[in-house]
Amino acid sequence: MTHDLDRFENLGDNCEFAFYLRDAGLDEGSLFRWTLVRNYWSLLRLLQSDFEDLFIFDNLQPSWQDMVLDKNYDFCFHTKMFSENHDGKWLWQQDTQELHNIYQHEREKVSYLVSKLKKSLENEKRIFVIKNNANDLDDFSIQLASELKRHGNAKLLHIKSTEGKQSDNRNQIEKVASNLYVSYIDKFAPYNKADAYSKEGWDTVVKLALREM
Repeated sequence: MTHDLDRFENLGDNCEFAFYLRDAGLDEGSLFRWTLVRNYWSLLRLLQSDFEDLFIFDNLQPSWQDMVLDKNYDFCFHTKMFSENHDGKWLWQQDTQELHNIYQHEREKVSYLVSKLKKSLENEKRIFVIKNNANDLDDFSIQLASELKRHGNAKLLHIKSTEGKQSDNRNQIEKVASNLYVSYIDKFAPYNKADAYSKEGWDTVVKLALREM
């Protein structure tokens, strides 16, 4: 199955699906593979604006030791523009010149990954994956699927968790629209430990998707 995993691409929330793909043998870079999407509606706005003003330095602020927040879109990216916490506030560690040099390199990388994503949007075999632990993306997924159709024939797979629910829809995949599917997993990893994912759950989701999509 490993060779078919390259059909899947993470659209954020957190790194859970990225960890699963890497552990399964696929470690190809993509824009949202290791990105924290704090506001999914900003992802829709990003696509609608054709990625306008993404990762502009003036919009970036340190948000963790090795993460930077793009305030314009509410995305957090891993970075080598390191920061440290002083009295509850994250501050850059490097001087202005070093920050500029690192930023230029990372800006080029983001631009390259944006180009890759645009090609993925046109690929009818591509399966984009969205999820969040709150299970509240129903309205968003419909609008995102509609936006994806403007860019090409890629498909959208919305994953929901059945943890704590009486009804268990695992081993099911539902076609909601021509390019939108919903599948279910037993549980999501906690946000503070994204690599503690359900391997069995993701294996099932992936197999169903490859069979039906």
